[in-house]
Amino acid sequence: MAGWAAPVVAFVLGVWGNTRPSAWTDEIVTIDVARRSWPELLDLLGRVDAVHGLHYTLMYLVGRANGGLNEFTARVPSAMAVATAVAGLVWLGRLLGGPRLGLCAGLLLAVLPTASRYAQEARSFAFVMAVAVLATGALVKALAGRPGQADRPRKRWLAGYALLIALLGWFNVIGLLLVAAHAVTVALRRPGRRVTVRLLGAQAAGIAAVVPLLVLGSAQSSAVGEAAPVTAGTPVNYFTWLLTPGQDDLPADPALLRERLDGTLRVWHITCTHLSSGAREAAARTTEAQERLLSEAGFSPALHHSARGVDITLEQRPGGSPSVRAVGARRAPAPGDGWGSPDPPPGSHRSGARGHTTTLVGISQGNVTGMI
Repeated sequence: MAGWAAPVVAFVLGVWGNTRPSAWTDEIVTIDVARRSWPELLDLLGRVDAVHGLHYTLMYLVGRANGGLNEFTARVPSAMAVATAVAGLVWLGRLLGGPRLGLCAGLLLAVLPTASRYAQEARSFAFVMAVAVLATGALVKALAGRPGQADRPRKRWLAGYALLIALLGWFNVIGLLLVAAHAVTVALRRPGRRVTVRLLGAQAAGIAAVVPLLVLGSAQSSAVGEAAPVTAGTPVNYFTWLLTPGQDDLPADPALLRERLDGTLRVWHITCTHLSSGAREAAARTTEAQERLLSEAGFSPALHHSARGVDITLEQRPGGSPSVRAVGARRAPAPGDGWGSPDPPPGSHRSGARGHTTTLVGISQGNVTGMI
């Protein structure tokens, strides 16, 4: 019974106050996509975001089971996934060092701020964590057999391991990097040629199941916009970006920014208000710079809507489509909807929904600007 304490703690911490932080851009995307009809969802995944397809499908089913999605119901599955990861770690610890090690490891993961942070985010990261832990436990079980023992249990664990590797890739293709760590574990463990070959076969089968997603995702690579090329300095640049509040990703070249603005009529500007003081100051500076650039390009506010934790402004050029000015009048925002428009910005990716294409212009820790 003591082993259940850690996952219960993880779940309670995951749902405790999970509606206080307002949904950020990617969570808004999750909720928006999950609210669509099944044909609309399939149409979207056929053009963009196929790499998130498994998570979006899961959230679609959650929304149908609950009669809709809001911040709370969209985040509860992540809390359950983190609790599953903690339970898996308790199990893994028991396999490697006994019940006490498993319980301590599980409780440590349950109270880590990183764990509760992803337990309160309606994205796929918590699911990746859970599947990665379970896959590692399956690997340990597959390696645990001794010569002369019945081979059937090991075969079952190998099949389960292959399935979990496939799920890992379908939740997040980057999660497949875990296979490399597992390969090192097998090499150090030296379980024998027969077991090694079977493990490599299970890994290959799991990766092969993800190949269709890799092909489709590669074909949709333009959806991420102007991503910087991967170089030797990419890891350093990434961690520098990660640790710097108020990141600004506006095009540095004024001519490029002018070109992108010249081809659009509408611009969404989203400002998150639940930030630390330092992040708010950085976000305010970014907002000022963006508004100045938009003003110089001839844009002016056409619609403003405030919800808990977020301010949304729709800017347009004078003489734009009349339907743009009427966008806020087509329907009143539903309770908990948070949107004053039937066409909310789908976030930092391209979306073919409702005939619009949204391209990320600039994003900071407190601001997102997208043009339509």
